[in-house]
Amino acid sequence: MTIFLAAAMNGYVDEGHEAVRELLTTLGEDPRRQGLVDTPRRVVEAWKELTSCSQETPENVVGNGVFELETTDAQAGLVSLREIPFACVSVDTLMPFHGNCHVAYKIAQKKILGLSKVARIVRSASKRIQSQQQLTDMVAEAILKVTGSKEVAVFVTATHIYYDRPLASVKTSRLTGKFTTSKQEIQDLQLVLQLDDASESDLQIEGCRHSLQSDPLVERVRHSLSSLFGRMRCTLPNQTSVYEYSRQMYWATVGSRDAFAPSVQTMQEPDSSDEENDRSSRTSVVSCVVEFVSTCEHHLLPFHGQVFIGCCTRDPVAARCCLSRSIRPGIASIASRLQVQEQLTNQIADHAMSALNTDSLLVICEAVHLCMIARGPGTHHTVTRTMCKRGEISKELRDNGIAALRRTSTH
Repeated sequence: MTIFLAAAMNGYVDEGHEAVRELLTTLGEDPRRQGLVDTPRRVVEAWKELTSCSQETPENVVGNGVFELETTDAQAGLVSLREIPFACVSVDTLMPFHGNCHVAYKIAQKKILGLSKVARIVRSASKRIQSQQQLTDMVAEAILKVTGSKEVAVFVTATHIYYDRPLASVKTSRLTGKFTTSKQEIQDLQLVLQLDDASESDLQIEGCRHSLQSDPLVERVRHSLSSLFGRMRCTLPNQTSVYEYSRQMYWATVGSRDAFAPSVQTMQEPDSSDEENDRSSRTSVVSCVVEFVSTCEHHLLPFHGQVFIGCCTRDPVAARCCLSRSIRPGIASIASRLQVQEQLTNQIADHAMSALNTDSLLVICEAVHLCMIARGPGTHHTVTRTMCKRGEISKELRDNGIAALRRTSTH
């Protein structure tokens, strides 16, 4: 993916567009289809913005934002900011991760930093390709330099997005000075930042990874990226990250290939024997909520969330079995395509209708989009919901969907 970034940064915009078209073709997509016609331009612009501060030093964004506190006490307490949102690109996979940064520092020499400048430091530090720990350290170093404080604490909690394994929640931290040795100082941090454990650092990413070492498509994607870098006279970050990105794009589009089309196990009609007539004449609401990760066809950036599928049925046992055996794996396949959320919602509804014996179906898809978080207005707390109905929807089914999404909401 860095090829698009490098092309944009070095002025090779046309070559960057062509690189995206070649990648789409390698993945089996048609760059001329309606949803992908303008994708090359959008991808180049998105990645240029994602790495817009690569040549910038975070502390330089502060400007005149350091002020002197009017007090007789040179050590005048503790300042903290919670939940500063950010999005960044992983140096290991070239996949985005996003989350919140918590910052605290002890006032030294009566110097305080403008609150908006702290957020600007986080934004500047995040607009580049790096690891989460590097981001954490960069923010801490910038706060140390501009405030003159010896006690700085930075905690970062982020969601790392993958297509071949579950999403991972990762925590990193950087503490300096007495924050590393004084129990009282750590307790103060817990108080102002509301952290359960101010010294916690969790770098373990759980989940299985599929092995694709010999898959020819992955190799073609990797070769395409590497050769295009060479053609544009750009330096690769490392071969491992390009290979990891190639693997991720393989799984991001695996559902569009015929061999991975979702199989449908149609639910059978309920038993119509005399002793079952009374039971089968009554309908029940059956539903499930399934997590997913998909890819926006406009920017080739992921969106992730959950989808509610509910129906009214006369055979709830068979419907639950169908949801488990056919609908859930079908959603995973449908999500593994380049598309928009509206299309995803309708495809899930079509798949569910073909499998369930029902004339009343409700599908509600809720997702967070990296194209909104990592670029443009940076709307970190915006959740997009799309809904698709088939037939008449009862109040019980509607209420069931609302309650399910409240319990498992993305935010």
